[in-house]
Amino acid sequence: MDQLQEIFFQEARELLAELEQSLLDFEQDLGNKNSIETIFRSLHTLKGSSGMFGFHAMNEFTHELENIFEEIRSGKSQASPKLLEICLVSLDHLKALLEDHELKDESNAARQLHLLKQIEELHGSKEQASSSIHIVEEKNDLKSLFYIQFKPGNDLISNGTNPLYLIDDLCQLGKSWVITDCSRLPELKDFVADQSYLSFEIVLWTSSSIAEVNDVFLFAEGLATITIEKVAEDQPNESFIFLINEAIKNEKSIGIEAVHKALLKDEKSSQPDTLKTQSSSTQIKERSSGSSIRVSSEKLDELMNLVSELVTSQAQLSMHAETIAQAQLSGIVENMEKITRRLRDNAFSICLLPIDTLTIRFQRLVRDASKELGKEIQLLTEGTDTELDKSVIENLSDPILHLIRNCVDHGIESLEKRQTNGKPRLGTIMLKSWYSGTKVFIEISDDGAGINKQKVRQKAIENGLITEDTVLNEQQLYDVLFMPGFSTAASISELSGRGVGMDVVKRKIQELKGSIEISSIEGQGSRFTIGLPLTLSIIDGLLVQVDQATYVIPMNLVDKCYEKPAALLQNRVQFITLDGERTPVYSLRDVFGISNQAPEILQIIKVFYDQTSVGLAVDHIIGEHQVVLKPLGSLYHGHNEYSGATILGDGTVALVFDTNTLFNKLIENSNIYGNKRSEQSVLSHL
Repeated sequence: MDQLQEIFFQEARELLAELEQSLLDFEQDLGNKNSIETIFRSLHTLKGSSGMFGFHAMNEFTHELENIFEEIRSGKSQASPKLLEICLVSLDHLKALLEDHELKDESNAARQLHLLKQIEELHGSKEQASSSIHIVEEKNDLKSLFYIQFKPGNDLISNGTNPLYLIDDLCQLGKSWVITDCSRLPELKDFVADQSYLSFEIVLWTSSSIAEVNDVFLFAEGLATITIEKVAEDQPNESFIFLINEAIKNEKSIGIEAVHKALLKDEKSSQPDTLKTQSSSTQIKERSSGSSIRVSSEKLDELMNLVSELVTSQAQLSMHAETIAQAQLSGIVENMEKITRRLRDNAFSICLLPIDTLTIRFQRLVRDASKELGKEIQLLTEGTDTELDKSVIENLSDPILHLIRNCVDHGIESLEKRQTNGKPRLGTIMLKSWYSGTKVFIEISDDGAGINKQKVRQKAIENGLITEDTVLNEQQLYDVLFMPGFSTAASISELSGRGVGMDVVKRKIQELKGSIEISSIEGQGSRFTIGLPLTLSIIDGLLVQVDQATYVIPMNLVDKCYEKPAALLQNRVQFITLDGERTPVYSLRDVFGISNQAPEILQIIKVFYDQTSVGLAVDHIIGEHQVVLKPLGSLYHGHNEYSGATILGDGTVALVFDTNTLFNKLIENSNIYGNKRSEQSVLSHL
């Protein structure tokens, strides 16, 4: 049961995240029917699943919220901003109930009573809400007749679903007749307590749609055989009622054909619809492609480790196959390489999560904080389909939250200041992410006041972090913001001003082996850029050779390869026309100070860099290679032009270039590689 409860908690958290997003969308348009339906379904599912596990506080609370949205979706009441505020507070309360489902905390118990009272004041008492079905019947609003076959599988009860609760939920949708089939009941000695032997036929007369009827069986998907058919658009006739009553009395199945015949006898029914749900099977192999299972993160980590080892072993196999040069073996090895690559890609798709999974939390923060501060702020996102390892996503949430909170509190000005400065009332915070080589970059920017460098310097002096005569360049001054205890806030608030936050941001990002940089223009806004290494680093790379050493260039950065005479490259960097375009080309031989004789023909690899391209000249191109990226040891501390290393099939080690960092060092820090005049020339052309 503990395992089943853990599954419930995981699914409940996902439902609450979906509910939060739906409520935020609903705020933009209180008449949006899609949002209303999504909110209702989430609440209905939470109500049903919490009731199954005996979490009565959550079951009661979600039932009241569900009644609100049932009235809204049926047109009996209208949504209001006040209702939305209550729903958002209720959402936070539901999150608390996951940790305190028995209401042992007095503050949670008091909040539940207070919120229930607010709900009753807006939409009537609990008794009025729960009698909505009877009101529908009195208005004679029942218009559709459904025939439903429900055959629970043997695993339905053991997975925590009570079939009687599902039938009860179904009966709440209108007037119903239930026929129980007991033909599968075994002898008492063969009876197993957690297996279901009963099957059911239900005839439902309701105003609900087939989708709403199908939603009742959400938790039985894959664990039961379910057929739903809409058989009439009118009330059942006398022949049909007689058939049903006889079947119930004799506990005898009727079947869909008998239903159709009975409905046609008095010519009172319309031609039946052919709407049906696809039967769900108790066998996993027959479940739809949209179904999913839950796997522990430890198993996923083990999967990735095994795939990494497989990639390395496959590279060794390929190398040995080349030495043997046997046609049959080469074909097998080539097929193994294809399978390994597909397995790698599938493992990646399982273990990675998009950054978009975090944005609901950020949108809620911006909404609540801006209202509290009397500001108008929107959060825009771009590239949030960029994927990262689940553990990185989880550890990244708090740092990004701190940065967005600072943008709301310190960055975006008040409405009066924005109007005075000729800015629109609506401030904007932008969250962007993208891949670059073997790194992922996440950028948080705002169109606010920017960073007042003089104020930062003065605060740092007052706090004893620097002295009056300390000389700092712009980047060093920004680094002061990450010092423990530093804050420019004039007073302490719920959002900021306690001298904690930015130092935590930097520490958390460094724990992920990442970096953070700040840029700002006073009066225009600030930008915080986080760079993170790819932790699931099995990449496609281009293996190259310079003298006796081998290196890897990420394939996603490679544009094109060329052969050119070595005589063309007399300097460390030189402009060469490639496909009609003058391109700066660096000779890695000169960059690494290799003085022995170079080959007569050099291979030039055109690599994407920023908004342009740069060439790298190497001795030989060995070919494409799957790379299992390993972290570098302390000997390479400070050499961030390498993102890692890989072990080749023959056991040798190849360093993997981070080409963006390499080019930045070559262009901006010429003291590392010399020839300052050439570097500045390249910089001016780029």
